[in-house]
Amino acid sequence: MVFVPDPAVADWYRDRIARDVHSGAWARPEFFTAADVPLQTDAVKAAARPAPVLLAALCHLDDPGIDVMFPALLAALDAVEPSKKIFYDDVTVGQLPEAAHARWEAFLMTTATGERYYNDRYKERYALAEAKGEARGEARGEARAVLLVLESRGVPVPDEVRERITECADTGQLERWLRRALTAASIEDVIEP
Repeated sequence: MVFVPDPAVADWYRDRIARDVHSGAWARPEFFTAADVPLQTDAVKAAARPAPVLLAALCHLDDPGIDVMFPALLAALDAVEPSKKIFYDDVTVGQLPEAAHARWEAFLMTTATGERYYNDRYKERYALAEAKGEARGEARGEARAVLLVLESRGVPVPDEVRERITECADTGQLERWLRRALTAASIEDVIEP
């Protein structure tokens, strides 16, 4: 099945494939548009079976009437396992037009589930961003240590190698370079495998 946002394009593909009798192709995709996927508004069903609601939300992102789906969409997002919640939030709510997104956030703050969901979602996002930031900070510290050891030992470091070291985000590699820098006579002794 292939979702095609533009009904005219979907019709063109349907017609084109229907007329193809000579290729012998076994695969005959079914094309559908937002008109083929009803808005999902039942929050109880959404909590039990989130997938149809998430699909409907994806199909109706630009629909000005998507607000009627908000309670069901929240129930569906809340039912998704935590490790996938951020992904599904990004591909549904994250793709809403700006005005609809503002209405979604206002809606969230009117419900206890929404407030909890909103706060949990951002806690997860901030934790992920913080972990990435810490890893990058650790890598920068390691890179500075490699360069400091080389400088203090009088080993010249060409600009392209300096850039390679400072751009490296692999802390394991940086540790290997740091250990080599302690005894290196040249930059090649540090960066060569």
